[in-house]
Amino acid sequence: MKDLEKRLHGHPAKPVKPLTATFNASVISELKGKPHTQMFNKPRAFAQRRFSKASLVAAISFVVIGGSAAAITLWPQPTAIKTFTKELPSGNHIVGIDTTSCNPIAAVGGMQTVPAGIHHVYYEVKQGSTLTDEQVRNGIQASCELDMDNNTISAMVHANHFDKVTGMQSTNVYTVNAAGNDSITVTPDSHYNSKNYTLQPSMTYKVSGDVKVQNESNPAQFGDIKTGDSVMMIVQDTSGKTDQPGAPWNSLNHPDVIKVLGIIKVPALTTSPDVLYGAFASQIVRLDPCTTSPTGFCRAYDFVK
Repeated sequence: MKDLEKRLHGHPAKPVKPLTATFNASVISELKGKPHTQMFNKPRAFAQRRFSKASLVAAISFVVIGGSAAAITLWPQPTAIKTFTKELPSGNHIVGIDTTSCNPIAAVGGMQTVPAGIHHVYYEVKQGSTLTDEQVRNGIQASCELDMDNNTISAMVHANHFDKVTGMQSTNVYTVNAAGNDSITVTPDSHYNSKNYTLQPSMTYKVSGDVKVQNESNPAQFGDIKTGDSVMMIVQDTSGKTDQPGAPWNSLNHPDVIKVLGIIKVPALTTSPDVLYGAFASQIVRLDPCTTSPTGFCRAYDFVK
């Protein structure tokens, strides 16, 4: 979500060419239209991207008790709460959202702590939009939850130098259907909209003994992964194949070319991460507080024409 908004923000006063109704769709297509990269992609985040997010230390794993014992400390639960709505003379309206343990408009990257305090985000919703205020809140909530997940994915990738592995990518959040001695069967978290992805509903991948496993940020073993758990994985596509015109390649639908490098147990999603993607710049735009507008807010980017 941050990446899409960053691209939409750009330099709206002097675009290279006029925005059109296909701009939002084309950006979305690039960000998530190649389902094998999912929303988190091969770590462009190591450059700037959404393999970024929330916090490595966000979850410092071990707390020393009495000088000898250790307890597992899991991640804080991010929240998104609608704080107000404001009608505008245009017929549009503003929705204000407050988040905790998450800054939904800041890029963070695998080595930073959970954003402290409350963060405020504001969106202008177009008159006649099919989005409800609750769907806006849900979209921010899901983005915050995925921040935690993707941050730790980034941290695991860095720690194990997986970014040097050709064909490395991460997955969406999966629900574990079964986990055996050398395999894991998963299905996409039910909150994803299956129409947006070409993933098969259930896939089984081989898991070798050297796979790296974490329970959130805590070291774990593959045997700790149980049916019903939610996980994200770091995998290698060993096929060497790429998308061709008219023939998109989704390596995750081909278990024979997938090597599982890492598995992270994560909290299950509580809401849909997809709800806002198709609406950015067409039905909704982000606002920043400013002093140059009578409403007290200026658009970070504009609606497409």
